[in-house]
Amino acid sequence: MKKILVLLVVIFMQTHLQADDANVNKCDALFEKDKKLECLTDLRVSIGKGIKNTSKKIEAERDKKLKAVNKKINNLLSKKKEFDKKNKTLFDMWKNSRKWNHQRKT
Repeated sequence: MKKILVLLVVIFMQTHLQADDANVNKCDALFEKDKKLECLTDLRVSIGKGIKNTSKKIEAERDKKLKAVNKKINNLLSKKKEFDKKNKTLFDMWKNSRKWNHQRKT
């Protein structure tokens, strides 16, 4: 059991260390400072465009969810208004609930 555990730890460490050596982008291969600076600037601009697109997607999803929540709230409020019209007092509510229970039993 200990051998298997040690073997798994060694394999995990080996794959983890190999992942650290990987190039993050094509700019890492450049050694001239001018070209590397231009490459990093272009990369930053392209990443910025991606961030704007994702923020628009996030806003669109947020708006979609807000519309759904607002629809549910408005539906609940309309049901509440309807209930309040029907049951103006506690006594009216009690009478209506008894009628409803009586209808449900039959």
